[in-house]
Amino acid sequence: MRSARMRGGIPTPVVLVAHGSRDPRAAEAIEDLVRAVATERPGVDVRASYLDHTEPTPEQVLYALESAGHRKAVLVPLLLTDAYHGRVDIPGVLTAARAGGLRLSVRVTEVLGPSGGVVDDLLLAGLRRRLAEVAPAEVDDGPAIARVDAIVLAAAGTRDAGARRVVEVAAAALGGS
Repeated sequence: MRSARMRGGIPTPVVLVAHGSRDPRAAEAIEDLVRAVATERPGVDVRASYLDHTEPTPEQVLYALESAGHRKAVLVPLLLTDAYHGRVDIPGVLTAARAGGLRLSVRVTEVLGPSGGVVDDLLLAGLRRRLAEVAPAEVDDGPAIARVDAIVLAAAGTRDAGARRVVEVAAAALGGS
């Protein structure tokens, strides 16, 4: 992520928008990410928000930033494809907030994951690291204790053909690993 721009010496706040989950571990992981981003960007107000199941919502965070005197914010969708949540829900959040009186200028970044049919090498590297944790080639200099015949890369909840294609591209790239 590019550093937040500053106006008048005040860094632009960053709002991370996750899908949300009923499982509290998901919010804990997002809060860990908030702390990591804040550590990399000292002085930037970094906050979490959630589209579903968890609070605060993006609208709540944007209103709070405006109430605190901020005039701008950057909203970062923590989504792995540019499907419904990124194309419909997030613009809908901003439309609803504007209808509710929000005047804060909000720039929305691309989704965290692939867009335009291209899977970033860094995302693939992260997936490969996670796969290596599940199926290590060797343990304690001995034979492998966990071998797999196949890996299933699953994506939940989209009818968007472009988003499904990106998952297929990622699966093909990982299959060649």
